[in-house]
Amino acid sequence: MDPNRTEIADSNITLPRSVLEGTLDLWSQASERHFFPIVGGSMFPLLQEGDQVLVAHGAANARRGDIILFRQAETTIAHRLLHIRKSADAILFIAKGDNVPHADPPVSASAVIGRVVAIRRANRLMSLETPRQRIFGAVIANLAIISEQVDNKSHRLKQRCLGSQPNRATAFLRRSAQALLARVLRIARTLASRDA
Repeated sequence: MDPNRTEIADSNITLPRSVLEGTLDLWSQASERHFFPIVGGSMFPLLQEGDQVLVAHGAANARRGDIILFRQAETTIAHRLLHIRKSADAILFIAKGDNVPHADPPVSASAVIGRVVAIRRANRLMSLETPRQRIFGAVIANLAIISEQVDNKSHRLKQRCLGSQPNRATAFLRRSAQALLARVLRIARTLASRDA
């Protein structure tokens, strides 16, 4: 693939990277909203292959639990926002797909195209800006954060107490905690996607 060209998902069109970047910048400055097609299953069941997401351009109003659309290398990704890290010289966004085990690498504010405000599936449009969807988004994001923290802490505790050797008891406890959190997260995702 030519590094100066970017393919648009679900399309046979290939645009020069500079044209795509310029278009996204213009849309962002105009405070417009545009639909983008979804490919893949990293946000399943909320976002499904063939859906289209309506994106409000810019990262200014994004908050934990929102789904953001961002560029990473040659790919455009829609994942749930877990953290916004602000420092004196940069703002970094950390997101994660609801259906993947680990968070994405941090992305800068300039890589964020915008916030997903609605999902179009077939002839239905589901808003993600309702109080119910905002609450579900925040719950799912917080459960993902808790799950990652439990996993990290259990791993450190095991190493501190038992060393790095595998142990059936700690493996069982770790898998049990992960399974419980995964089940709660799955229930929350299913409830959030019922309107879709």
